Amino acid sequence: MTPSGNNAATTADSANVELLNTYTAVDSGDTPLPEDLRPRVVEKRIAGTTVEKRYHAWTQESTTGEMLEIEEQAATGSRGYGASGNLRTVKRYYSQTADIASRGRLKSVTYAAGRPGSINSRPFLFQFTKSY
Repeated sequence: MTPSGNNAATTADSANVELLNTYTAVDSGDTPLPEDLRPRVVEKRIAGTTVEKRYHAWTQESTTGEMLEIEEQAATGSRGYGASGNLRTVKRYYSQTADIASRGRLKSVTYAAGRPGSINSRPFLFQFTKSY
């Protein structure tokens, strides 16, 4: 709990900022292991009202075996995972059947509204592609 604005640390909880983490999977393809400590939903509340909600899922593409990391920001605090209007970013990683140098490395990123990013073959260089 963090005091909101100029509130004192002793202010009632309902007037402060809360960050709530939920660990239950939001995507049917995401099956977290018991030791997986990554939150699936991060919810921010101010004075008891949800002001931001982010969803996280880790799945595997069934046809290619590539791992997908999905982060989705809800358009409003009440929107669920997969709702229209949410801003979704998908990171795609090379599968374990790719060449040994590529396995598990980031292959591509697709940002909200379908904006693609591309990965340079040299380590640590990331290139954005613009489309007009």
